[in-house]
Amino acid sequence: MRNLLPLILLLGACSEPTAPKFVLDGEGVFPVASANPERPRLRYLDGQVSSNDTCAIRLPNKLNPDIPPMYLNGTPVGFC
Repeated sequence: MRNLLPLILLLGACSEPTAPKFVLDGEGVFPVASANPERPRLRYLDGQVSSNDTCAIRLPNKLNPDIPPMYLNGTPVGFC
């Protein structure tokens, strides 16, 4: 049994790490303060904050946390 312990430890160290799941369905997305208190930015499940604080399609609208962002150059852009 003692001979199996190093093998078990080695197999555990060589196993592939599991990638985190990022499900952008609005759960866990929360507002972050911006220059305009009425228009907060959104922090998404991957930890990134939206580059905009208003909707990319209709400028006067707030960002909707239920709509997944579009990534431009790795930066999230939120929608309404």
